[in-house]
Amino acid sequence: MTEGPPLADAVRGLVLATERFRADRSRRHGLTPTAMTALAQLHLSGPLPVGELARHLDIGAAAATEVIDKLEHVGAATRSRHPRDRRKLVVSLTEHGNWVIADVYDQFTTRIAWAAEGLDAESRERFTRFATAAREHLLLGTDTSASSRPGPGGTEGPPSH
Repeated sequence: MTEGPPLADAVRGLVLATERFRADRSRRHGLTPTAMTALAQLHLSGPLPVGELARHLDIGAAAATEVIDKLEHVGAATRSRHPRDRRKLVVSLTEHGNWVIADVYDQFTTRIAWAAEGLDAESRERFTRFATAAREHLLLGTDTSASSRPGPGGTEGPPSH
């Protein structure tokens, strides 16, 4: 792998470290990283129909069923019939599932706070704006982007103002 500009390398390193953190915490709780992402999604959005959870995870129905099976096996989620459409199943976090994701978020937040100890309030605010903008630019052109338009020459680029 070639080295890029120092900022891009630092962000790539942060993304890789975050993925390793998620994979490690997933294993510690008997889950796959995808199952941990499902827990996080359910924590953020509340109960979801299986198909909608699959779309959030960018996986198919069969893979979603495997993820939900794993979550049920460890007691982190349950499936129940949709209250208005009995053909659909809804996935919900259990008390244990809420505890797992809260534990992982707490560990993540603590480690980020340690890393940010030397930053003043203005630097924290600037980094927060940068991280938000970087996330939005990385998602340009993906199914999850709010605005997915190609940039000049058919390549993805920043939004024009």
